[in-house]
Amino acid sequence: MEELIEVRRKAFEREYGETEGVYFIPGLNCYGCKFIKYQPYADLKSSAWYHWQKALDSVVVELPSKARLDHSYNACLSECREAIHAAGIPTKVKA
Repeated sequence: MEELIEVRRKAFEREYGETEGVYFIPGLNCYGCKFIKYQPYADLKSSAWYHWQKALDSVVVELPSKARLDHSYNACLSECREAIHAAGIPTKVKA
């Protein structure tokens, strides 16, 4: 789970950008600040981060199982799963 949060956070930071005086607090999974003047920015970024995660949690990619004997098919599924996870989106295997 920590790995998924870190992947999502990096993507979030790329889109949202750096905010002066605001930093990520891993243990609390939110943003904080050292000085009170930055608190509104930390609150705003924490709210955006929360909704970013909820949006990604609402998406789950369903992949077919590796039931086939075709090695290239199974390798392709593995590569797809890795790419989807790298984007911070969970997958599940179709039963």
